[in-house]
Amino acid sequence: MKVRWKGKTEVTGLIHDKVYEVISIEKDWYRIIDESGEDYLYPPDLFEIVEELTEFVYTIYNSTILPDEKGGTAHAKDIYRLCPCID
Repeated sequence: MKVRWKGKTEVTGLIHDKVYEVISIEKDWYRIIDESGEDYLYPPDLFEIVEELTEFVYTIYNSTILPDEKGGTAHAKDIYRLCPCID
């Protein structure tokens, strides 16, 4: 998914109106690699979606339960990493 930063330009953070790739969504926040080259979580209300997830990926993302590393399960919405090959 691609989003446009609507906040102010930050020196080492994000640039106003620049489009960024969301690399994951965790607890409804977007994980994005900022201008420093590091990835951070950002609240979605500070972005405009410019390219949606496909309906298929969105359905999987919202409904899949996956095994976690501790032998339990976790909801995909909290851990699903978006495939960069999906446009």
